Amino acid sequence: MDRKSLGFPEARRAARFRIKRPVRLVEPIPGSATTVNVSACGLLIRLDQEVELQPGETVRLTITRTDGEDSLDLSGKIVRVERKYNKTRVAINLV
Repeated sequence: MDRKSLGFPEARRAARFRIKRPVRLVEPIPGSATTVNVSACGLLIRLDQEVELQPGETVRLTITRTDGEDSLDLSGKIVRVERKYNKTRVAINLV
C-alpha cells in the first residue's frame, strides 16, 4: 500500500524517474553510489559502501552524464537515510 491508497495526499513535489547513473560523493565524505530515482527537486541514491551520513547534512556529489562527456555537479540536503538488508539509501533534496 502507498500513502495515496490510504487516503493521504501525495507528498512529492515533482515526478520521479527511475534512472540508474553512477554517483560520486564529494562532501562531507568521499564515496560512491548509484541513483535509484531522480526528480527536479531531488534524488534517491543507493550507497555502494557504508558511509555514515545523517539527515540534515549538506552533501556535494557528481553524477556522470549518459554520454560520458561531462558530469553534473550538485549540492543538496539529506532528508532521509534508509538502512535495510545491508543496503543504505539516501534521499537528497537539491538546493
